[in-house]
Amino acid sequence: MAILVGAGLWLSSAVAAQSPFVAAKPTTIESKRASSPHRFLDFQGKIANGANLGLATLDAVGTCRTLAAGGVEHWLPTQRCGPASAFLAGGVALDIGIAYIFHRTGHHKLERIMEIAGSADSLYGVAHTTTHGGRW
Repeated sequence: MAILVGAGLWLSSAVAAQSPFVAAKPTTIESKRASSPHRFLDFQGKIANGANLGLATLDAVGTCRTLAAGGVEHWLPTQRCGPASAFLAGGVALDIGIAYIFHRTGHHKLERIMEIAGSADSLYGVAHTTTHGGRW
């Protein structure tokens, strides 16, 4: 059944393409990249990514000081300062990278959501460290 429907659609499009009554299709196709309404690091992007980086730095400082004082980090796969800081920096880079991919593919609302979600994730880390007796 599906083969018959597909063949019928193909045949009708072939007949319509030869008909003199069908309007010609435009030859230019606009790219989503060409119609981008903003730059990736515009003012809002700089603020959001800067907030993410600042909060992640504050989270890394709190995590390192807590670990140095004998505390335990529950959410990271390591209990040493260097790897924990690298893990947090990788998270920020991943947030910015995913936002950039959304920007390049024309998904600008998802880009902004990703930038804000990255900041919220870092803010959660700071709040968790503060409420669970972290050292500052």
